[in-house]
Amino acid sequence: MSLHAIAAAALAGINPPQTARWQSAQGYQTAADGSRTPLYAPPVTVSLTQQPATPSELAARAGLDQTSQYRSFTLPVAARAASRPDQGGGDLLTLADGSLWLVVAVLEDWFPQSGWVRVLAERQMPS
Repeated sequence: MSLHAIAAAALAGINPPQTARWQSAQGYQTAADGSRTPLYAPPVTVSLTQQPATPSELAARAGLDQTSQYRSFTLPVAARAASRPDQGGGDLLTLADGSLWLVVAVLEDWFPQSGWVRVLAERQMPS
């Protein structure tokens, strides 16, 4: 059993896991006019935990958008954030309440070793 599984079981009574849909970013489609539309893989159901973002996590985003909502999520997938060098968009999370969240930073990546990753996500406007 992994350390994360032990800790998650101990914390489940305080911060129970939630079911969400995760969509992995798959790049962009470029239209004839040069505009880009992000592409995502079909949604996969995952179990995650949610926490408010810490002050230090928010400091990394300071000044970019003062009115956004941010949360950190711990989930069992190799989630990715938006990356200009890789020309990739951030993954999407849709919570059970219908709120849509864009992964903007990978805070901790323990996926290869322990099967989990913690990300910072920004709430998106409904479409």
